[in-house]
This record gives sequence, structure tokens and C-alpha cells, in this order.
Amino acid sequence: MDGLFNSREIAVGLWLAVLIIFVASKKAVRSSFGAVLKTFFTPKIIIPLLLSFTPSVLVVWLLAYLNLWDLSVLKETIYWVIGTGIIMFGKFDGVKDLKSLYRQTAKETLALVVVLEFIIWLYVFPLWAELLLVPFVTLIVLLATVAKYMKTDGIELTRKVLNGTQVFIGLLILLFALIGFVKSPVALFTFQNLELFLLPIVLSLTYVPSVYFIALYSKYELVFLRIDYPMKLNRKSKRAIKLAATRRCGLSVYVTGEMIRHLAINLTTDTTKAQALKIIKTFNPRQP
Repeated sequence: MDGLFNSREIAVGLWLAVLIIFVASKKAVRSSFGAVLKTFFTPKIIIPLLLSFTPSVLVVWLLAYLNLWDLSVLKETIYWVIGTGIIMFGKFDGVKDLKSLYRQTAKETLALVVVLEFIIWLYVFPLWAELLLVPFVTLIVLLATVAKYMKTDGIELTRKVLNGTQVFIGLLILLFALIGFVKSPVALFTFQNLELFLLPIVLSLTYVPSVYFIALYSKYELVFLRIDYPMKLNRKSKRAIKLAATRRCGLSVYVTGEMIRHLAINLTTDTTKAQALKIIKTFNPRQP
């Protein structure tokens, strides 16, 4: 790769620019897109999101201190943040426990397909081909996604055609990358490429605790909400009940989730402080 961006990245950037211009030119689309952005950039979302990347910043700083990170991989770091990082953040609602979250993340980041994707991203087509390929692949993927959830007559054949097209394109791109690798295998095995390959893996694995604690925080919000609204108690009593619930749940996302259901069933407007504390004390979460 001679320049800062390869031909695929340039093609994606150009088509994104076209999309942005289109959105900006249509009032109705612009209004809807603006509403989506406004929803995303609310303090309740953006503050936890930014705070969740604090460990990632520390990891990058440590790698830079050890001379294992420099500005040459800044682009890939940004890609990870706006791609993998935000996707991982968005999945916090499905977190059950830290061990399974680490296992799933490791499985996704260390899979063979990740190695193939890395090689495919290194060996790209000329710009003119990428400019044609990017919108075509995007269209096929979108159509396949829509077809997946449709239940009309004859849709099964459409699904097979779209899925087959995706497989064919994937094999074609992989073949091109493998030909490039065979022609110049030495170009792949460089320290910079090793750095580029390992960086997203390291960032993903070290981001796991952030996702876990965001999930834990969201569960505790719901626990405290269950305590605040049903019962007609003073703040001091509610604070004591919240403290008891926190001690009972600890740092377990699963147990905290079970506590939400337990409180929703057992707390009422007439529940006293003593009764609430007993409800929490006798709480026994189901086995996962």
C-alpha cells in the first residue's frame, strides 16, 4: 500500500461522500437522518460511550510507550473505534457474564475468517474496480438482509440467488487476494502488518470490561427504577433498599437482571421498608 488509503478505502469514502450529499439535498431524508443523529448524541448515550473507551485510550498509550503503536496505525485505531468498538458497545444489553463475553469476543476476533478478512483488505482491486464493487456488494448485502425476513411466495429462490451471489463475490475477492499473496508473500510478513493484525484484537479484548460494566450499570438503573417508583417511601428508606440490592447483586450482570424481575413481581406501592429489605434478603436468582 503506497498511500495512506488503499483503493477500497478510497472507494468507500467516495461513495459515502455521495450518500452524504444525497442526504443533505433531500429535506425529508435530511430531517429523518438528523433525528437519528439527535437521538444518538444524547448525553445518556454519548457520555457512557465515550467513558467506555477510557481503557482503550490507556491501552493505546501503553502500546505507544512500549513503541508498539505509532501514528502509522492511527487510521486502523479509528476504524476499530467507529466499527468494532461501537458495535460491541451496542451489544451490551445481551451480556450475561464476563467469562462468556470474553469467550465470545475471543471467538470472533481470533477466528480464521478474521485472518482471511485481513488478507483481503491488504490485497485490493484497482480503484475503478473498487468503485464498481463497493456499491454492488452493498446492494446485494442489503437485499439479502431484507429477503431474510420476508415471507412472501417465491422468496426462498431469491434468498438462494442473493446468498449465492455473496458467496461468489467473496470467493472472487479471496482468490484475487491469494493471487496477490502468492506473487508477493514477503509483503505480507512485515512488522507493520503484524501490528495492524494484532491491534484490533488487543483493543477488542481489552474493551470487554467496559462493555460488561456498561451492561451492569444499565441493569442497576432498572433495579433502582423498580425501587423508586412503586413504593411510597422517603429517600433515606429507598437509599437503604438500593444499598441492600447492590450488596445482594454485587458485580453480576445476570443476578442484577434477575433482581429486576424479582422486584417487579414483589414490590408494590404499599410495600414497607422492612418488607422490601426482606424481599431482597430472600431473593434467590435462577440458575443461568
